Amino acid sequence: MKKITKALFKIIIVLIGLFIVALIGLFIAFHFIGKSEDKKSVKELLDNTYNSRFKKRGTSYVIVSVVGDKVEYYCYGYSTSKTNPIQTDSMTMFDIASLGKLFTSTTVKVLDKSKKININEPIASNFKDCVGNLSNFKDVTYSHLINHTSGFPSLPENIIEKMKKTHEAENPYKVISVQDVFDYLESCKNRDTEERSIYSNFGYGLIGISLSLELKQNFEHIVQENLFSKIEMNNTFIPKDGILPNNLIQGYTAAKKPAEFWFDDVLPASGSFVSNGKDLANFILYQFGYYGDNIYVPNDMSGWEHEKKVLNQPEYYWHNGMSGGYYSF
Repeated sequence: MKKITKALFKIIIVLIGLFIVALIGLFIAFHFIGKSEDKKSVKELLDNTYNSRFKKRGTSYVIVSVVGDKVEYYCYGYSTSKTNPIQTDSMTMFDIASLGKLFTSTTVKVLDKSKKININEPIASNFKDCVGNLSNFKDVTYSHLINHTSGFPSLPENIIEKMKKTHEAENPYKVISVQDVFDYLESCKNRDTEERSIYSNFGYGLIGISLSLELKQNFEHIVQENLFSKIEMNNTFIPKDGILPNNLIQGYTAAKKPAEFWFDDVLPASGSFVSNGKDLANFILYQFGYYGDNIYVPNDMSGWEHEKKVLNQPEYYWHNGMSGGYYSF
């Protein structure tokens, strides 16, 4: 019995030894594989990804990398002009859609810090000349709106019903009016009053209307004056009157048909800006405090989507945008 026990003990010791050797081997393998991957430049990895997955689609990208105060641009694809294709670069313009919400939320914070508005005061009084019944949103503040806790739906039913009449390749926002917004505010149908987080395009669009009424200025002018002019975002703006920049990339539908540009004169604060890599890099640097502007607190990430730390995954903030033919992140 003792001999069997000793033999079994030896076998266990050998197995443990082999297991440890295997672990060491795996560690060394992963270590050197990791080192090998690290040696690949970011550009090489992006080049391989673009060439293998996206080049055949004819899509165009500008990727901005900001590490510390170092900015790099990785540009892929061409403008969609068949007669004069031009390589994309840091100045190529894109519709960035809901990424523009970050400009809106940042502007609200700037205005609050400079005492031009009070972020915690209800906005209903700004609509007293436009909406007869203010009681259904009397508690809503700018703080609620920028953090998606106002309870407003993504878009109200009366606006959605109008948009349904447009074709896939058409701009759905061209059929709505500011009166549709005021009509909805009369009842605030399906508004959640529990202050839960509900992503709302309508809520962000309402910020622009409210700021314009309160400050007696055009929304785009407010953003240009209080944010863009401070951080050299000279190429970011809201297109209007059917006029688009010459170097704007053409967007396409899923069916590979040219998409009509989504001009939005009613809810532009929800994300109607066009921009380029250079301006977006400046905005990222501003968020990190590199412009030395103490009016806006870079650590206040209002308006960003937040992924909390899970196990060994890092905590991070992000935002994306989608419109007719465009995707931004």
